[in-house]
Amino acid sequence: MELRDDGMCFACGKNNPLGLHLEVRLDGERDAVTEFTPEKRHQGYKDIVHGGILVTVLDEVIAHTLYQRGIMAMTGKLEVRYHRPALVGVPGEAAAIVAAAERSGLLVAALRP
Repeated sequence: MELRDDGMCFACGKNNPLGLHLEVRLDGERDAVTEFTPEKRHQGYKDIVHGGILVTVLDEVIAHTLYQRGIMAMTGKLEVRYHRPALVGVPGEAAAIVAAAERSGLLVAALRP
């Protein structure tokens, strides 16, 4: 399967009018970072960001940790543990780091401080 970018990615696509338009930047040799300020349209419960939106942001920063280094990959497994809610209108940051190389692939960890 060939992986190509047509600018319509929901998370980072510049051509997607409904997307999040995330901009992920590399930070060091193994890290990637993005900022995101959730809007009311991203909520689940009143004023609390929907967990699926948060997972999307984390998955995107994970993917870009590799993609921006020329490694074409897709998420094979994703496990998330929520520690506290993210609030609508409050800016946040998500970061990912290449944690380990394993036989089955790369292990990338992400967090929202």
